[in-house]
Amino acid sequence: MSRRTLSRVLDGAWYEFRPGLWIRLNARDLVQQTILLESMWDPALTDLVETTLGPGDALINVGAHVGYFTLLASQRVRPAGSVLSIERNPFALKQLRQNVEHSRLRNVRIEDIACRDEHDVARLHLMFWAPVSRNS
Repeated sequence: MSRRTLSRVLDGAWYEFRPGLWIRLNARDLVQQTILLESMWDPALTDLVETTLGPGDALINVGAHVGYFTLLASQRVRPAGSVLSIERNPFALKQLRQNVEHSRLRNVRIEDIACRDEHDVARLHLMFWAPVSRNS
């Protein structure tokens, strides 16, 4: 099956990559393609989240994208902990909110803001034709 065909078939489908953790697939996005094929993104960071966080802990996920690490962290810290997810890209933000809601996570707070080390205005460059992970 070609990548284009795969994209058409899977785009918008829900995928449970871990028990109770759901992502609505955008099959054109490299991160989400990788999660679909390997059930994870960035094995080293996934391992760090899974081995470091425990019940009652807190995590701030800056640049949360569609929420892969937000979802993992939320499940690890359980209801006693909390996750703050920061994402400014409106396309990723919409999907992040959907993924958190569909996974029924109640310990996640999502903020529609950008973070940077300066106190001036910055531009967010969005490519409407590109996968979510290719925007800055």
